[in-house]
Amino acid sequence: IEIWNLDVLDVIEPNVTLGGSVDSNAGQDPHGVLGHGKLKEGSHTDAVMGISWNSVNTNLFASGSADKTVKLWDISTQQCVHTFNHHKDKVQSVVWNSSESHILLSGSFDQSLAVFDARQGDSAEVINFSVSADVECAVWDPHNGAHFYVSSEDGKVSCFDVRSNKGAVFSFKAHLEPCSALSI
Repeated sequence: IEIWNLDVLDVIEPNVTLGGSVDSNAGQDPHGVLGHGKLKEGSHTDAVMGISWNSVNTNLFASGSADKTVKLWDISTQQCVHTFNHHKDKVQSVVWNSSESHILLSGSFDQSLAVFDARQGDSAEVINFSVSADVECAVWDPHNGAHFYVSSEDGKVSCFDVRSNKGAVFSFKAHLEPCSALSI
């Protein structure tokens, strides 16, 4: 994962690199592409599919990967500080809650979403929600920090309330094909 400063023109290198190859100058691997050489400790072992920067705690960065993990990164040290293993398939979406900055939402191809307090590490209570198909996108409601929306591969859009794990508050078929993005 490379983080670039877009305020500077013609930058040669990223400001921050999270994970990747131990020696990016070795062989034919200038960007730490997976499958080429030894990876840094804490690196994802497959493609990164979703990222989210914490807007309150700006040194925290979350990533979800095809390796079925969610990783929490410390930007200042460029290290993975925790790996969450609560999904059984690729993690497509990760997003921080703007009302409760320590709460993270992740969505996976295992047809589930997980809400948890990222500060708790392995002892975090994970609240799981099920959907009818692979998760494509998940977003928090900016007007109600207890609600989030999810779009799925079957074209449905659903709203969930984290205070109640009794299924979707509402759901509708938005598209005949996968609904890959949401914006509120």
